[in-house]
Amino acid sequence: MPVLIILLFYIHDLSKLKRWHDQTEFVAQQMVNMIQNVSQKRAKEAATAEEREALLKISKNDLKNIFCLAWQTVYPGTTMFGTSPVFPFGHVPLVEIYYITSSEQGQASCEWRLGLSTENATSKPSQIYANKFTTDHTACKVRFLKNVPPSSIYPTLKINKGEERIIIETMIMKENSWKNSGGMSALKQILGLYSANPPKTVRNSYNYMFHSIVIFTPQPDLFNKNGPQ
Repeated sequence: MPVLIILLFYIHDLSKLKRWHDQTEFVAQQMVNMIQNVSQKRAKEAATAEEREALLKISKNDLKNIFCLAWQTVYPGTTMFGTSPVFPFGHVPLVEIYYITSSEQGQASCEWRLGLSTENATSKPSQIYANKFTTDHTACKVRFLKNVPPSSIYPTLKINKGEERIIIETMIMKENSWKNSGGMSALKQILGLYSANPPKTVRNSYNYMFHSIVIFTPQPDLFNKNGPQ
């Protein structure tokens, strides 16, 4: 009986872990779809080519709203928001967006990385953390590198000379002291696990879990080397 009970718990946890990963992967796919289409309608109303180009650009506010909409399947309503150290689920969503270009020699370069999270947002999308970086995030699976073979940035990245790519990395983030609305802070408890520990990367006191990666070619004029404003 003890062995059977342990086995049942283990099967439960494996199913739970797969569900968490499936959810972050779905969020990444949803973000791709919205990024590719959110500015197309407003650009049709442009009177000039210059105005159209400006309207096509994806802004930080666009990304904040896309972030909130995409994560609704995991954090319904306002459950992605909270006041540290208490969040409704004890963790928050995190997205890192990378803009990649390629040289004439076929080398790939990260031009910028934009991080989005609700760690310091209490109630609405406008408060979402959205900062641009030109450095590596050591807890991520994607590497911020310049003039390297594409696979050095991410193993499945492929890019031809003169092309551009966007990489979206979605994950769940938890700081060790954070609690959920029930007062629980233990990682396994707030994730609904019995025995298995979730695969994670650790940076200082933060845990990053259920990484999902999507790579795509953005539609023309959505991004540039300066990054979203």
